[in-house]
Amino acid sequence: MQQYLASKKGQPVEILCARYSYSGIVAEVTEDYVVLTNATLVESAGPATGKAPSQEDTIPSDIMIAYGAIEHVCQPTWVFRK
Repeated sequence: MQQYLASKKGQPVEILCARYSYSGIVAEVTEDYVVLTNATLVESAGPATGKAPSQEDTIPSDIMIAYGAIEHVCQPTWVFRK
């Protein structure tokens, strides 16, 4: 997971965790967590090929996500809109 996220540094991603999904730009990758900047909480993603998620809320700061909380990382088409 760490190596994959490091290869995406500076790129937008969506990270699915057990309870929530987040999108943002990969800003930092450490041994324990990844930091997303310009982050949003994605409540309903909708189609991966859509222009935007169905419902999302802006997070007013960077977020750190521990690798143990991550279930899936992807780059649906809509993450590139920012």
